[in-house]
Amino acid sequence: TWTATGDLPAAREGAAGCGTQTAGFSIGGKNPPSTAKAETYTFGGSSWTAAPSLPTATGGLAAFGTTSATAAAGGSTSFGPANAVNASYEYNGSSWTAGENINTARNNLTGFGTQTAGAINNGYIPGGSGYSAATEEYDGTDWTSVNNMNTARRADSLFGIQTASIVAGGYTTTQVASTEE
Repeated sequence: TWTATGDLPAAREGAAGCGTQTAGFSIGGKNPPSTAKAETYTFGGSSWTAAPSLPTATGGLAAFGTTSATAAAGGSTSFGPANAVNASYEYNGSSWTAGENINTARNNLTGFGTQTAGAINNGYIPGGSGYSAATEEYDGTDWTSVNNMNTARRADSLFGIQTASIVAGGYTTTQVASTEE
């Protein structure tokens, strides 16, 4: 069963999340209708605490890792039909620093793995390109484009590690139920 616990300190949509049930992270997001946010919060199992903010307000980004070693990438710095960024950031438990840019700028993507063995995939590329099937792996320093997903989509569910993961659902021109591993 699900049990209510401490509320996030601020309403958010499109925030990235990573970590565990007793050491989780909520990163960026937007406060509807359209303002990107830089604030981040950690969850200790029952309540949220403010953590250092992202260098740039970003929503719809992907994140992976732990509350002491996180990578976050992509997303949107403003909301509208034509905004996606290729920026990435690393968090060391006390501050965010800029990382290497991802190869394909996109928003509403997903991430999985650890800070030194993670990946991002799918998302939306504004400007006519549409939904992405791109996957990029991260080794803690460099982003490398690897095999594309079979179905280009955004806003999917994802879990696993860099070498063994599951992607399910999402949106193309309609909601999809397809699953890939």
